[in-house]
Amino acid sequence: MTKRILYYVSGHGYGHATRAAEVIREVVKCRPGWVVDVTTTVGERFLPVGSNVRLRRPTDEIDAGVAELDPLTVDATGTLTRVEALYKNRDRIVAAEASFVRGEGIDLIVADVPWLAGYVAEAGGVPCVGVGNFTWDWIYEPYQTDDTRWIPLLEWVRGGYARMGTYLKLPFSHAVNCFRQVVEVPLVARRLSTDRGAARRALQVSPGETRRLVLLGMRGTAQLELLNAAARDGPDYLFVYPESAVGSRPGNVLSAGPDTGLGFPDLLAACDVVVGKLGYGLLAEAVTAGIAILYPPRAGFREDDLLRVAAGRYARAREIPLYDFRVGHWAPHLEGLLVTSQPQQSLEPTGAGVCAAEIVRRTER
Repeated sequence: MTKRILYYVSGHGYGHATRAAEVIREVVKCRPGWVVDVTTTVGERFLPVGSNVRLRRPTDEIDAGVAELDPLTVDATGTLTRVEALYKNRDRIVAAEASFVRGEGIDLIVADVPWLAGYVAEAGGVPCVGVGNFTWDWIYEPYQTDDTRWIPLLEWVRGGYARMGTYLKLPFSHAVNCFRQVVEVPLVARRLSTDRGAARRALQVSPGETRRLVLLGMRGTAQLELLNAAARDGPDYLFVYPESAVGSRPGNVLSAGPDTGLGFPDLLAACDVVVGKLGYGLLAEAVTAGIAILYPPRAGFREDDLLRVAAGRYARAREIPLYDFRVGHWAPHLEGLLVTSQPQQSLEPTGAGVCAAEIVRRTER
């Protein structure tokens, strides 16, 4: 019997989408007749869109996330404005989404991890499962110290989570008490589709190359300029940009555009170090690939406190001072990182299958 799942995915960063994609693949693999409607603002390339997986663009934002002054600094005031706007429109959004749920015959809602999904599930009369390594009320909590307008908003956010029947709690997480049931699950991460040798050949790295490969884990033109600066500062390394690079660049910068056929996990397999801001997706995939991580500090986002601890436990990891990161003075920090010992603890990336099994079981009740 065909079942329908509505999967809400936060558009804040790529980690929510990449892990949701792995869970969705597992769901449709074990139940090939089922249909998953993915509601998100994230780009299609991050999701397994096909005959069983449909991308649905929301008419209104379903998740406020956080506002940022730059990729490494959260704007607490701007974030409050976004959450207040969502609160103001909550009744209209929930009514529209609940109408979709009833009209399309949705059997289960999954959320990674917009709290509004809990209210939609209640209004639509279907169960809801949350998946995540943090909840938004926990992220927002520190902001209420400076602005009491957060207090009723936090209660509203927690109310959405309280309406979810189950929370599938990923590693790198904090304690939660909003949900009726919490199930701890293993790491969810994209797996490699090729081996180290094949990935290096696709990058046209010669077999005798002795320089270490350093992958930039951030995208965009500004990040390419930063990488070029780091390459000039570190001629003893090969630097890999994870998409097509335009314009002139140092000879030790490699471009990994679509023509290479390599996804981001494959680039991790080819490299020795990844440089980027800590996030669940980057850390989970780096741990899975066994690659070292060099990361700058990020201001105003509480998840970093969890991820720093996890990075030190499960990976070779080192924080680079913000000034050195922004001017491309990476070489001494790369050198220090690469002489550190391998971590003693490991995590198996089997969580996608476990999450899928939990979702299927609740859909078939």
